[in-house]
Amino acid sequence: MFSEADALSLVGEEILGSGRRYFEAGKVGPLTVSSGGNTVNAMVSGTRPRPYATVVTFPVTDSGWDRPLMTMCSCPVAGNCKHGAAVLFALLNRPEHQETEAPPSSWLHETDHGLSGFFPTEISAAPAIDRIPPWERMLSRIAATTHDHPATAELALQFELLDPKKHRVSRARARAGKSSNARFRLGIRPVMRAESGNWVRTGVTWSKLKTPEIREQVDAAQLDWFRTIDSLANATDPESYYYTDASWIMLDTFDSPLLWTLLEQAQALGIPLLNTKKTAPPVGIEYEGASIAVNTVAGPRGLNLRPRVSLGGADLDATNVGYLGSPAHGLFTWHGDGDALKTYRVTLARLDEPLSEPVKALLTQAKPVNIPNRDAAKFTDEHLPLLQRAVRVVSTDQSIHITERAKPRLVLGLQSVDTASADTISAADALELSWRWEYVDAHGSTADASAAPGANGTSQPVTAVHTRDPKAERAIIAGLRIPYPRYPSLIEAANKTAGDSAAAGESITVGGSGAASGPAPSGFAPVSMADGSPATLHASAQLTGMQMVTFLVDEVPRLEALGGIRIERDPAIPEFRESVNPAEVTLSINERDDSRDWFDLVAAVSVDGEQVPFEWLFVALANDEKYLVLPSGTFCSLTDERFQRLRALIEEARKLGEIHGDTVSISRFQAGLWGEFEELGIITKQVDAWQQLVSGLANHSSIQQQPTAEGFTAKLRPYQQEGYDWLTFLYENGLGGVLADDMGLGKTIQTLALITGQQNATPDPFLVVAPTSVVANWASEAAKFAPRLKVVALEGTVARNKTDLADLIGDADIVLTSYALFRIDFDRYEELQWAGLILDEAQFAKNHQSSTYRAARLLSAPFKLAITGTPMENNLMELWSMFSITAPGLFGSPAHFTDYYQKPIEKEGNGERLDQLKRRIRPLMLRRTKELVATELPPKQEQVLTLNLNPSQRAIYDTYLQRERQKVLGLMDDLDGNRFQIFRSLTLLRQAALDVSLVDAEHTGVASTKIDALADMLQEIVAEGHRTLIFSQFTSFLGSVRDRLDAEGIRYEYLDGATTKRANVIRNFREGDAPVFLISLKSGGFGLNLTEADYCILLDPWWNPAAEAQAVDRTHRIGQTRQVMVYRFVAKNTIEEKVMALKAGKDKLFESVMGDGDMTSTKLTADDIRGLLE
Repeated sequence: MFSEADALSLVGEEILGSGRRYFEAGKVGPLTVSSGGNTVNAMVSGTRPRPYATVVTFPVTDSGWDRPLMTMCSCPVAGNCKHGAAVLFALLNRPEHQETEAPPSSWLHETDHGLSGFFPTEISAAPAIDRIPPWERMLSRIAATTHDHPATAELALQFELLDPKKHRVSRARARAGKSSNARFRLGIRPVMRAESGNWVRTGVTWSKLKTPEIREQVDAAQLDWFRTIDSLANATDPESYYYTDASWIMLDTFDSPLLWTLLEQAQALGIPLLNTKKTAPPVGIEYEGASIAVNTVAGPRGLNLRPRVSLGGADLDATNVGYLGSPAHGLFTWHGDGDALKTYRVTLARLDEPLSEPVKALLTQAKPVNIPNRDAAKFTDEHLPLLQRAVRVVSTDQSIHITERAKPRLVLGLQSVDTASADTISAADALELSWRWEYVDAHGSTADASAAPGANGTSQPVTAVHTRDPKAERAIIAGLRIPYPRYPSLIEAANKTAGDSAAAGESITVGGSGAASGPAPSGFAPVSMADGSPATLHASAQLTGMQMVTFLVDEVPRLEALGGIRIERDPAIPEFRESVNPAEVTLSINERDDSRDWFDLVAAVSVDGEQVPFEWLFVALANDEKYLVLPSGTFCSLTDERFQRLRALIEEARKLGEIHGDTVSISRFQAGLWGEFEELGIITKQVDAWQQLVSGLANHSSIQQQPTAEGFTAKLRPYQQEGYDWLTFLYENGLGGVLADDMGLGKTIQTLALITGQQNATPDPFLVVAPTSVVANWASEAAKFAPRLKVVALEGTVARNKTDLADLIGDADIVLTSYALFRIDFDRYEELQWAGLILDEAQFAKNHQSSTYRAARLLSAPFKLAITGTPMENNLMELWSMFSITAPGLFGSPAHFTDYYQKPIEKEGNGERLDQLKRRIRPLMLRRTKELVATELPPKQEQVLTLNLNPSQRAIYDTYLQRERQKVLGLMDDLDGNRFQIFRSLTLLRQAALDVSLVDAEHTGVASTKIDALADMLQEIVAEGHRTLIFSQFTSFLGSVRDRLDAEGIRYEYLDGATTKRANVIRNFREGDAPVFLISLKSGGFGLNLTEADYCILLDPWWNPAAEAQAVDRTHRIGQTRQVMVYRFVAKNTIEEKVMALKAGKDKLFESVMGDGDMTSTKLTADDIRGLLE
């Protein structure tokens, strides 16, 4: 199949653009393919009432249609036009294997000349290639030629001179002034060779050639040729086509110049061109050498205007000449004796220039046009110049002096303009362009045209030149082929004022980047844009910057080489040249004396040895310029990919740091950003402190391994040792980070190793902030693995303890507190010195508008560490919160992060921005998964159990669903304002899917499908000796489960937010023999190590997948020796199934940032809520 590039090479950029617009506007009718597969036909709507008949010709290969050879059309252009380009686009955009359609019935006519036969009846797509191997298909074709097949009849085209009185021109054509005064008309019709060898017209007419059965009788390629002639005749002269003798097509009204292409094809296809009589000589075809002139000769009563027709250098008898088409593109002449017209020799010849209808009427007058002697001067002064514009004028008897017409020449003036701009960087500030016309006569004398041609094409007076030649001027303008969209100040769109353009935000009039500001210039000449839309070329305009340079470098030399244009160039305009070598950019980094947290990034640029301020380069890149222009006139290309990457990196660095000329301050946390600078290969100097810092962050394996302190008793696994080394590196370099290992991999132990290792290096304690339920676990782990550390676990506020915080802490090495106490007594914590701040389950500080976040952000500490297995649960802003605490300066402001990362990734699916975000956080976040580092951990088997609600529960649930759906949908117009009420309704539906008695006590007697299923499952699990963790978000539902377990005689432990002796309950389960542990998801979803259990049941799904994962990892963690079975109960056809779908989306976002997955948005939108209620 051919490509769009093939179409471009055939018709050119402008025509292809117009064809695209025609195709997209639906102007292309159904496509039909010839039986031979080499031509495609379509009717294309244009500017005239009737559509144009368009034909595209291809060479057919084994792979289908190859590059198109040409397009033919009944429009005035005749071929390789926008209508043909539109058909090419229609072919390129057809669905694969789609068959083309037959033409609509509205195109068919009852007359003998109906179009029904023009379109092949066997409609097909591009020639199908069967599954036969190419070699076999090739040999089969050769073999087929040796078989005996019925011979197909030959076709020929017969010409005949016809009497105009019997074959009249249509009334419509006559009214349009297109009737001919020629003695004869020229008709054509198909004939067929009979078995006798004679050419006969019996059984073959133009209408017969449209019927399906004819295809079996004649050569297919010849048949397609005849049908093309027929369709073009209909399109170019429909009146004559339908209302004259159907036996003939009249060539004198055949307006399409494609006739000559078809006649050439006829010879290639072996179609004879015959006269009517067998004894008559064949019809002659001359494709060049025919010319027409008006011969002005003296007569007895003044000047006579006679036609002078030449063919091959010989003059013809003008009375024996007729003309083809209007405007005439050819002529036909005849030679013979007597009235036996069928024996005359007929010759067709193509004119070297088209002949307008008025000129044709002048030349076919019965008598020469006479100009009386008294009017001779008026003729030569006023009318002769006008006549010369339309046709060549000669005087064979030299009765008048014929002066060759002065020809127009376009003058382009180029003037250097000094704008006196303070920030200019080029040798010429601006370039002023001006256009004007001058006329050049045969002797080389010139005269300036004083005015532009009128919009209606009429001529206007010019000094020393008789008349303007708008047609020639338009041809010169069309030949300029300036890419106007690159230079918008040169033109103005049609029917737009400068104000309209400005209001539309378009760079049409002068102004903006690359164009000097000023009033809109006057119109000079109409031009056509690449897409076919009209515009006006301004009489003058200004260009600046690279628009000026590219015009001088690219356009001016090309224009100078064109004919019909002269350029006047100001000598002050410099000779711009492209640099020999690309721009060299070097970056170096220096320590700052005033801050250990910031370094100075210094940039330098040189082009061919010329030093350039970096600001110039950055401005050029920011404006998406293709070149950088220097004061010397040298310019260098900026199209190299590394410059685009450099622009993005510098822009990011500028937004995150301070700017001082060519220096940008860069934070010590920007190791990922610096790594991308290094990849560009432009780093020349790094201070040792920075190099050491970046090297360690970029490559964790290069960090020096640290021995554990003497008082640390745990034996670290290899990945835990790596984590301890990384934490030590961060601490000793004053950096913070995020330890984001999977839950159950020992993040607490790695952090305790760090604290133990720094115990003697700092007199200040580490502050560990954790959820209330986890504080006791920290104390237990510290006592077990770091017994030499003095640990103080704070209980209650300072006010409640009635003791100063410093006195409570004493000489502790670790201070443990809850998020609530930290928030309440923040001012007291801020008064003390800390070795570091450690946030366990740091997702508690994910909301950057919460007081917990503000306390963590504002606390003064040289080292801050966030510990969490889920650094992001719902959206990317949570990630920003985490790093703004531990690595301030990494991402800048929340607004910048939202615009630069969150919106492009979550809403637009920008993969490049996602990859960039990963690179930024990678040096400061350490995350390992259990699959990667804990391969000895038994597998985790997860299963979703879909339960059908029992009939009673289903009926009640459906009642609630209908009621709450109507209520919620009525609140959706103000989602934010009604969020509380909406989520209350969603919660009610979730409870009804568990146990309808949770919604209303009057349903207490209705059985819960999930409790029944749980009881049945536990009977088997307990009997087999397994232990089970059961989670629910609703403590009221856990209460119902307790009642059922009591009734079943199954022992259990219970933990929720109201449990006062939490540690005792956990210890009872771990050391006791109760087979079941009932836990509320919020209270027991983190901070617990319950590897004694090997079954985990989640009774209700939640749209936060991280919370569920944390719950499961209470048992699937280091220390587990058995396979863990995880079951999720989901009620079928309830809101729970919708919640599972939402949860999958949030899982995908987490994986996209933390792993290698794709991204998706996870914000609970109005559509999400509607989906929950479907």
